[in-house]
Formats: sequence, structure tokens, C-alpha cells
Amino acid sequence: MSLIVLLSLAIQVASLAWTFVIIRRTGEKRIAFLSVMISLMFLRQGLSLVSHTVSWDVLSAGTSAQLPGLLISLMSGLVVLCLEGLITDHRRARSDAEENRAKLLATLQRIPVILWTTDKGPRLTSSAGAGLEMIGFQSDEMVGQSVDHFMSLSGTHPASQVHRQALDGSSVNFEVEWGQNSYQAHLDPLYGRDGEICGCVGVALDVTELKAAQVEAIERAGYLDALIQNSPMAIVVLDENLRVQMCNPAFEKLFLYEESELVSESLDDLISGEGSQLEAREFTKRVLEGGTINTDARRVRKDGTPVDVRVHGVPLFRESGLVAVYGLYEDITERRRLEEQLRQSQKMEALGRLAGGISHDFNNLLTVIRGHSDILTAGPMGEDKVLLSADQIRKASDRATALTRQLLTFSRREVRRRQLVDLNEAVGHADEILRSLISEDIEVSIDLCEGKSLVKVDPVQLEQVILNLAINACEAMPTGGELSITTERQGSSENCCPMAILRVADTGCGIPVDIQERIFEPFFTTREVGQGTGLGLSTVYGIVKQSQGSISVESNVGRGTIFAVSLPISEGEEMQEQMSSLESATARCSPLGTETILLAEDEEPVRRLVATVLERQGYRVVAVENPSQALEFSDSSPEPIDLLLTDVVMPGMSGRELAEKMRCQRPDVKILYVSGYAPETTGMHGVQEEEMDFLRKPFDPASLVDKVRDTLDKRRMTGPDERIH
Repeated sequence: MSLIVLLSLAIQVASLAWTFVIIRRTGEKRIAFLSVMISLMFLRQGLSLVSHTVSWDVLSAGTSAQLPGLLISLMSGLVVLCLEGLITDHRRARSDAEENRAKLLATLQRIPVILWTTDKGPRLTSSAGAGLEMIGFQSDEMVGQSVDHFMSLSGTHPASQVHRQALDGSSVNFEVEWGQNSYQAHLDPLYGRDGEICGCVGVALDVTELKAAQVEAIERAGYLDALIQNSPMAIVVLDENLRVQMCNPAFEKLFLYEESELVSESLDDLISGEGSQLEAREFTKRVLEGGTINTDARRVRKDGTPVDVRVHGVPLFRESGLVAVYGLYEDITERRRLEEQLRQSQKMEALGRLAGGISHDFNNLLTVIRGHSDILTAGPMGEDKVLLSADQIRKASDRATALTRQLLTFSRREVRRRQLVDLNEAVGHADEILRSLISEDIEVSIDLCEGKSLVKVDPVQLEQVILNLAINACEAMPTGGELSITTERQGSSENCCPMAILRVADTGCGIPVDIQERIFEPFFTTREVGQGTGLGLSTVYGIVKQSQGSISVESNVGRGTIFAVSLPISEGEEMQEQMSSLESATARCSPLGTETILLAEDEEPVRRLVATVLERQGYRVVAVENPSQALEFSDSSPEPIDLLLTDVVMPGMSGRELAEKMRCQRPDVKILYVSGYAPETTGMHGVQEEEMDFLRKPFDPASLVDKVRDTLDKRRMTGPDERIH
């Protein structure tokens, strides 16, 4: 045979041999069997070709007749090589698939859930998940078992019935109980390659802790709801628009609203009176900016009655912004009443100390008045001596007027009204009373800062602060010492609010360190029983705090004590307005008039004085001593009456009653009240000083003339339709 024939046979035999090697290496018997069959087929074709070409004729014919056999051999080799590549790729793909399946199974075994599949039985075909160990099973341990043996449902239906719903094509959610644990499970139908349902696939998650947390949350919500509903504190919850979501019974009781009336309504519109709308808007602004509220305020009940409350407001924010506001209201009306009683009690305590000094001053003043009166009535004297005696009488009466006014102001009970007060002026007024209180062995020094220090406080309370601190200082120096009262301004920079500082210092016994923190507590005192109530410093502390100020104490035993009161200085338009009104009042001169004035005054000396002063200014004055005479003149006289000037408290009829009856006769008449009684007394007779034209006794002629003129001029501005106050 030729070399080509031998080469062809060698190639086919090598291909067949390589095929068996592939079978041993890959184990792919089906593909290798196909390769063997193809190799044998080509080998057979090659042998057939050889048998037909062994003759000398073919051999002598040359290579052209041997080429078909060689091509067949090469084709056989190429087919075997291609099959080897195919087998290798197939093996690699199967290896990758097995690796991925192993990874997937490993992942499923780590997930804290329970996974399973079933056939149509329904019986388990597989199970996986880290949750299996928690219920005492191993992976695929229950394969072949009925699902009723694998799980027990928390309801009355067996597990197989739930699985049949999934076999019918539905997705099912249900609860499973394994031991002491609860699981939330989900079932879906499992589809085969033909698209038909061949079983179920399920997953279960342990929700034991979640259910326990839900139960705990429900219990806590119940506790919280019980706390809110039974709390003595009035509680309300507002939404992000500051409208009521809910409130508790205490809130309903406090403001007399039913919860159904409040829900979805603006709280400020319901319980903020006309005088507190601005304050309520300021609270709202603070809450929207993320701040909290903790302050005292006055609100209005459903029936219109006012109620003093302590307001606590806390906003609740989430990522989206404000979601709710919790409001707590504490009724402090009774507390305010008791505090007022405490303050009044403390005033009474101080008034007892004032009595001795003021009686001494009044005796001196009366001595001056009586002496100069006797000089004037003794006989003729020169004009200069008459004027001197008259001037001394006037000065003594002015001093007596100041003493009585300060005593009345200090002791009266009235609603607190904050206004601009010069701290230096307040110290000066208090000093006039203080001089009557302290003994001669105490040296008093007053050092006031330059200019005015206007603070917004109640003037009566500010004077009470100064006197209380000074009295305490004097009591700390039973054998004498030095009392120093100073004022100064601090913190006038751009970043610091200017403050007015009042310091009251003594050289007394001092305050031990262990009781310094308690000295501002009500009723705390180191005095013996019967020597004091312990209300002085607590009253001072309350007044200072209500005025947005602060108070501090520095003390060393045996060396003395310094109390420092800091109050914010008020600056701006309000101060300018008050100063301009003060300047205009100072520049004003006593005006003349021609109107007719009906004067009703039961005290003859006062009646004569008032009539004389007004007649000198050009007015026509008709003076009567009681309301009956005033009404009789008004009814019978055809002359116009421009002004009724009446005392408030008179026998038989009050000034307010007289004014109302006279208005029925003469609707256009103007009313001016005068009285020397305390505000609570005039208020009981229907006259409020701040709301009506009022002049307090004692008054000087200039004040009387100015007030009469102002009242008459106001008459022209308001017109005839002005109603009686």
C-alpha cells in the first residue's frame, strides 16, 4: 500500500483511540458513544476504500486515486476533535451549574427562614433554610412526608388544605406554629417545564419576637392612653397644622369643651382671648421653629371665663417636618390666688413696720401745718411772711400727700400691669418710705447710675422688691451697720441685651452657704415663730421672674450680703412714645374755659376748693353736696351742663349711679370721677380708673384744671354718641 493509504488508516485508528480516551476522561458516555460511532463509520469507509484500491492498478495509478481515503481520514479526525471541544464545553457548563447550585443551597441554608417545595400530594420534595434547625429538622429530612406532618397551623384548617389552594393557582398567606414559635408563611404554585402546576413553593419567617413586640406596643399604648385619659393635667395633641387631634377629659373639664367640638379646630381660636392672641401667635411661631414652650398664660373657657394656666408645649419632628405638638395645661388659678394672698400677707407684715415711722412723719407734718396756720390767723403780718407760711403749709401737705399715696400704693391689692418704669425713680420713691423704717444706727447710701434705666415692670411690685430687700438687710444688722442701694447699666453691646442692675448690700451677719439655695422658698425663714412669715424673698423672686429678670445672692457669714436684681432695659418706639408724651405734658400750661360744670362732692372743704379753682379758670361751677341735689338741678335747669364732676363714694348714691341717671336726662354730658379711696373700693362702686376719666385725690389745682380740660376736649373729639363707660 502507498504511504497515503497507510496515513489515512493511521489517522482513523488514532481518532478511534482518542475517542476512548475522551470517554475515560469526561464520563460523557452519550456524546462519546456518538463519537465512537462516527469514528467507526469513517474507519469502515476507509477500509472499504482500501479494499477496493489494493490492486496494482490503483497503486500504480498514483496519488490521485488515494486522495479520497486521505480526506475521509482527515474528516474523521476533525469530527473527533470537534466532539472533544463540545464535550469539554458541556462538562464546564455542568460544573458551573453545580457550583451555582451549591452556592444557592449554601445561601439558603444561612437565611433565617424555612423554605420548602411540594408535589401535588402535597408531599415535601425539598426543604432548606437556617430556620429548620430552630424547629429541630435537618435539610430534606422530611422529604416524602405529608405537609400535615411537617407543620401545624394556628387555625383549625390542616396544612394540606392551605397547600391545595396554592395548587389551584392562588397565593396564600397564613400563620404556622412550630413548637413555641410563630411563623408568617407564604405559598405560591410551582410550575413545571410544561407550564403546568406541579407543586408548591413556600417560605416561612419567624415572627415570634415581632408579635411579642406588637403585643408590648399595644400594652404600652394602652398604658399611655390610660395615663393620658386619667391624668389630672389637661393634655391636647395637635397635628402639623396646629389643629386638635385629641384631648383628655381633664382638658375638657378645664376649658368646658367636648372633644368632638375641638377635633380639627384651631386651638388658639378657641381658648385664646382677645388680649392673648398676640401671645398665642408668638407661641405658635416658637413651636414651628422647633422650640418648646414652658410659661404661664391666661386663656379663656368656652363660657368666656378666664383661667390662668401653665403651658407646656413640645413639638414632634420627623424627616418630613413637624408632625405633631403635645400641649399640657396646668390650672394655676388657685395657685395665683394663693400667691396673691401671700404677697398681701407680706405687705401687711411690712405695713406693721411702716406704721411707727409714718406716724412720726405725720406728726411732724401736722405740727408744721398747725403752726403756720396759727401764725396766719394770729394777726396782721407782712406779705413776705404770709407767703412763707403758705409755702411751708403747701410743702407739708405735698409731703403728706406723697406719704399717703405711697402707703396706699404699697398696701393695695390690684391686677398687675407692666409698664415702663425708671429704676432710679423707683429707688427714690422707695427711699422715702425706707427712711421711716430703719433705725438711726443704720447708715443708708444711695448711688444711682446716670440717665434713665427704663424697665418694663409693675411699678408697685418693683417698689415692693426694693423695700423687701432693704428690710431684710436691716434685719441682718440688729446692732447697726451700712445699707447700700446702687443701680447700674450693663451689657449694651450689639450681642447682649442691656440690663438694669439693682444691688442691695448690707454689712450684717451674712447667710450660711447651706441655706442660700433655700432662701427664695415660700415660708422658709430662720426667724423664730411669730417674728415673720418667710414670704419676703419668695415674693421678690416671683416678681423678678415674672418680669423676665433674674436675682442672685452673694454672702459671707460675718461680712454681709449682696442681692443683685437684673431686669431687661426696654428700648425703642415704646420708650420714645412714653418720653414724648411726658415732654408734651410738661410743656403744657393750664388752660382756661367757659363751660358749665356740675360739681357733686359731699366734703364741703374739698367742694369749696374745687369750685374756687375752676371758677378762677373761667368755668361756671354749680356745686352741690349730694347726688339728689345734682339730679334735681339737672332736671329743672334749662341751662346746658357740659361736665359732671362727681365723687365716687357718697351717701345715698354712688357717683357711677349718679352719672347713669344724669345721662338719661342729658345724654351729651361728660363725666369726670374723683376719689381718694383705693382702687378696689372704687371698683366695687363700678368705677375703673384705667377705663374712665378719673382723678385721684389728693390733687393740686394744676392737675385738676388739666384733667377737666382734657375731659372736655375729649368730649369734642368723640362726639355726642360716646357711650358711658
